Amino acid sequence: MIAVAQALSHIEKSIMSNTIIETSITEAHGYVLAQDVVSDIDLPPFRQSAMDGYAVRLWGHEEFVVKGEIQAGSNMEVSLRQGEAVRIYTGARVPEEANKVVMKEHVEVFNSSIKVVKFQEKTNIKTQGEQIKRGERVLSKGDELNTAAISFLAGLGVAKLMVYKKPSVAVLISGNELLQPGDPWQQAKTYDSNSYILKLLLQKVGVDDISFYYVEDDTKSSVAMVGDLLDDHDFIVATGGISVGDYDLMRVAFQANDVEEQFYKINQKPGKPIYFGLKNDKVVFGLPGNPAACFINFQIYVLPALRRFLGKSISSFKKGVTDQKIVNNSGKALFLRGECLNGHLNVFSNQSSSLLQSLIQANALIYVPEDMEAVEIGDEVQYVDIVQ
Repeated sequence: MIAVAQALSHIEKSIMSNTIIETSITEAHGYVLAQDVVSDIDLPPFRQSAMDGYAVRLWGHEEFVVKGEIQAGSNMEVSLRQGEAVRIYTGARVPEEANKVVMKEHVEVFNSSIKVVKFQEKTNIKTQGEQIKRGERVLSKGDELNTAAISFLAGLGVAKLMVYKKPSVAVLISGNELLQPGDPWQQAKTYDSNSYILKLLLQKVGVDDISFYYVEDDTKSSVAMVGDLLDDHDFIVATGGISVGDYDLMRVAFQANDVEEQFYKINQKPGKPIYFGLKNDKVVFGLPGNPAACFINFQIYVLPALRRFLGKSISSFKKGVTDQKIVNNSGKALFLRGECLNGHLNVFSNQSSSLLQSLIQANALIYVPEDMEAVEIGDEVQYVDIVQ
């Protein structure tokens, strides 16, 4: 059994984002860049009109002869002399001689000429390379590709990107006692909620390739199942069967498939029984069957491992002030469900490891180290934001 800090450090050192793939920009959302992106063009690539109006060559004139029009996308060359203007549209290329685009609302239009009735300080012209210059770094290795990033890259003409691979994750649910929601209730049975917890949390962190498997409390079946999953997936996240009961067989199944155990059990409450192992580049976690303990251990340990594999930064513990006294005479680290509001932490009264209801309103897990016997009102403590 190890301490929380040791477990987190070991996970961070053991997992690397080392598989790089090429993906199209249309499929890149949620991936993390594996290399810097440098622009091949200036943006805008030319002097560009910021609005609909008239491009004019101002030189003490109020009236201008209109020579034609330039639409967005047109490559028409127009040369303007003093007292001349051209009708222009947003995004269109501005003639070199023009030094202002006058809004259409600020002119009076005659047959073939205009009179400017209101002048503004702004030129309403975007200069070439105003947003980004050719050869300039646009995004850096390690940046996550969100909607805005992809939109910007598309505007630069980028079609392909080198990114860190997303993992294939197998969720393994063990137990003879489980029913699926919608099944008729049976005496001594329990409805499965952990698979739903894990699916939603995996999706939230950006994992798309998720498969679910169920195995009964049988040694032969468990060993065979784990062997198959190690062949086909990057991560195995098992829930249930990881404690020390006669029918807790996951650790046995991992050992039988030559998974190298990195640690088993953490000195914490809830969620003491947790397994972390490696087989070559495959990552294996065994989580408790209790729903709240499963949820908390995923947040604290599996989530950082996945973020590490994905090439993302690992979210660190934050600091807040507790609004109530916390007593810890267990000799274990505590992860307490609670609510954080403007840096103030409120710990919920019911902390049962089987109770998911308290997590509905929770947005924080308050961390009390094993050697801290009491936290007084107003003391600073560490906490982790809950991913819901």
